[in-house]
Amino acid sequence: MAGHWTSTKSQPAVPKWEQWQTLRELLDLPDDMDAEVWRLNGRKGTPGENWDKREVVGKNAWTNSANHFVPGEDHTQRVHTDITTPATPEAERWSGWGTALKPAIEPVIVARKPIKGTVSANVQEHGTGALNIDASRVATDEDTARPCSGLGNPSSFNMAASGERRITVGSPAGRWPANVLLDPEAAAAMDEQSGVSTSRQYPAASIKTKRNAMAGGAMHSGAHVHSDPGGASRFFPVFKYQAKAPKRERPVIEREDGTKVQHPTVKPLALMEWLVTLITPPGGVVLDPFAGSGTTLQAARDKGFRSIGIEADADYVALIRERLEQGSGEPDLRLSQQPLDMEIA
Repeated sequence: MAGHWTSTKSQPAVPKWEQWQTLRELLDLPDDMDAEVWRLNGRKGTPGENWDKREVVGKNAWTNSANHFVPGEDHTQRVHTDITTPATPEAERWSGWGTALKPAIEPVIVARKPIKGTVSANVQEHGTGALNIDASRVATDEDTARPCSGLGNPSSFNMAASGERRITVGSPAGRWPANVLLDPEAAAAMDEQSGVSTSRQYPAASIKTKRNAMAGGAMHSGAHVHSDPGGASRFFPVFKYQAKAPKRERPVIEREDGTKVQHPTVKPLALMEWLVTLITPPGGVVLDPFAGSGTTLQAARDKGFRSIGIEADADYVALIRERLEQGSGEPDLRLSQQPLDMEIA
């Protein structure tokens, strides 16, 4: 609350008298504001001068704010707040306007230091900079091999230069992962727009059985399936939509005074496992400088990676410990003398 009392321009608040005394001592403030703080505290809960002047034109049908419930044991009866007309010409002019759209995406930012030379050289020298494509592919039952339009080159591809079409071989692990992840609702909407593409075959005569050295010596013969049937969403990773992680992924611990600790922004474990797998090199270590509830650390451990988590809140460190101790196996968890960082092997 200190920000609302001292610096935050939005939702300013007046501290209670006891809070003000502590704040004044902490910030070494003069006592010349005591009278004003005392006066404002005396007005809390009392309508201001403009309250009686407002024109009420209706009641809001519903509200989801915890402040708009009628006090009581069941805490279920809602207060239907007033709908008022704009109080000033400027307010009327901008009635219905706002400052932001509803947040409806969760961006994932992939960043790296500028590399010197090629990505390949950077990976060989530092072990970082590449993406683990095969481990993050979109699962499919389709044969992902594809014919190319170019002619085979015997010196490059170990194929006879007789007009056969070269084959680019996909991976049995699935399709190349996209840089957009979908939830089931977005996937269904995409499929509704794209429709179903039907499998079709290339004539066996157009693709003769030849070895393609560039594709690891894979052999192909006969008719080749171009695509499995389905909508466009099958080309994208699809994760279950979750407004927040399920209860089993939101650990809760209890303090000595009986109050509970639970992190407010817990990420889905399956998503973090996919991201950890995508970027962590073999034998690599996952660093989470804001460990929070420990989702990234658990994802790293579940995928066989070592991890280092840094968390400034001692309560959340205890929360992480509780979470990992409930997982499979005994975590090798080491805390520093100060509860600011931890390492999980």
